[in-house]
Amino acid sequence: HLSKFKAIITDLDRKPHLVVILVWSNPASLTYVGHKEKIAKEIGATISVHQLPTKSTFENVRDIIIESNNDREVDAILLQMPLPEHLKPHTRTLLDLIESQKDVDGLTTANLGALISWKQDSLIACTPQAVMSIVEAHRSDLAGKHMVIMGRSEIVGKPLIHLALRANMSVTTLHSHSKNIQTLTKKADILVVAVGRPDTITDDDIKDGALIIDVGINKQDGKLIGDTNIVDQERVDVTAVPGGVGPMTVTYVMHNLLAAYEANSKRGKEESQEKNQLSLSGYFFILLLLSFALLFGYMVGIYSPTISEMHQNWLPK
Repeated sequence: HLSKFKAIITDLDRKPHLVVILVWSNPASLTYVGHKEKIAKEIGATISVHQLPTKSTFENVRDIIIESNNDREVDAILLQMPLPEHLKPHTRTLLDLIESQKDVDGLTTANLGALISWKQDSLIACTPQAVMSIVEAHRSDLAGKHMVIMGRSEIVGKPLIHLALRANMSVTTLHSHSKNIQTLTKKADILVVAVGRPDTITDDDIKDGALIIDVGINKQDGKLIGDTNIVDQERVDVTAVPGGVGPMTVTYVMHNLLAAYEANSKRGKEESQEKNQLSLSGYFFILLLLSFALLFGYMVGIYSPTISEMHQNWLPK
């Protein structure tokens, strides 16, 4: 994927530009942002990271989003999640300030709605795309397969439901209020775990031959670990943490960046054409006015003696 992106960017006149807004120093967020910077540089894209203090206000974040929306040299905007506690109530408002065509994470209400309606040209959340890419690479004929998703966040769980349905899979979603969880996880052909808690899934929770996608990122004893703890990995296929879903998620950030770049470039060309058409219309209008002025002058020249005589007749004797 990245080799293909690099080849595309090499031939572009202007490099795709991604703006990342990072508020506070969450370890997982710093890891992801650092990886995004590294990959962006590798493929030749431009990335600008606005790292704001933890105590930054809603207005601080809002102003950067609006400025980036208005900058035609910025193709995509990413608001790194999660936000600090005092900004979490404003998460949806801040996300929806991002122009849908620049929403590289696919998390605006407009893009989530487009996904639900199966609109093909919308930007889709990156982690669910990464999950589906891994599933498609390791399992054939997905139609009718049973995917169980643990977690219902807007970043992973909710978008993934609709991507799995697009692939004609049967989908079960589990969350904090679900009952008989182990019974359901043991029925999964593909189990996606995205709850942010170590040891959520162990050997006793899965069936032989299942594909386990571990989306979790947790820090324990100075190490990054996932949500699963599978000892007998001969029974199943399970993604690594770190090194599984994370790198593929960043890959799909770059995929969406290129899509946003294409949309931004197309919009720029359309606006340029509209300006040219307006300019031509202005020129024609001016020429029309000049034509009327010349015609008026000509008519005045022809009839000026008659007008003069009429004027003389109107004068008092």
